[in-house]
Amino acid sequence: MPKTIQNVLWWLGVLVLRAASPLANVMRWVGRGIAGVITRRCGAMTRNERVMLDRFREDLEPECLFRTKSRMDVGQWCNPWWGGAPLWLAVVGDRLMVFAYGKKPHLEQFALANLGASQYNAVMSELVLASNENAELRTLRMPPLEGRQVLDRVRQEEASE
Repeated sequence: MPKTIQNVLWWLGVLVLRAASPLANVMRWVGRGIAGVITRRCGAMTRNERVMLDRFREDLEPECLFRTKSRMDVGQWCNPWWGGAPLWLAVVGDRLMVFAYGKKPHLEQFALANLGASQYNAVMSELVLASNENAELRTLRMPPLEGRQVLDRVRQEEASE
């Protein structure tokens, strides 16, 4: 999150509630909470999401790692307001992982070899996963460039077989 937004929130707390110090402390705390929400909405991976990725990547570095625009309910109390936790897409080795962290974490893994018929729907801005596996997710909203990078990696894996 930009430092200027943090400064504005802090000064707002100082100016509005300067006389009442207990309330000023509460306002500063609320401002920091809002700053954290803005940071999470703008795309930074949280520590828990990073731990979840590290647990399942088996010492391989992700070739692609994107925060999609798709969201999923993972049991957090604020999900109805914020639309759920963001879904992350990672290409690790010969598989594609889609995951979201929460009280009920979500993880799906697809073999890249099974995603050969996948395509990008430019009208809906979605990556359409064509997998023969039972999958809860079939589409992921993401920008065209990121979708193209994932599809290029799928085609590269398909050609190497």
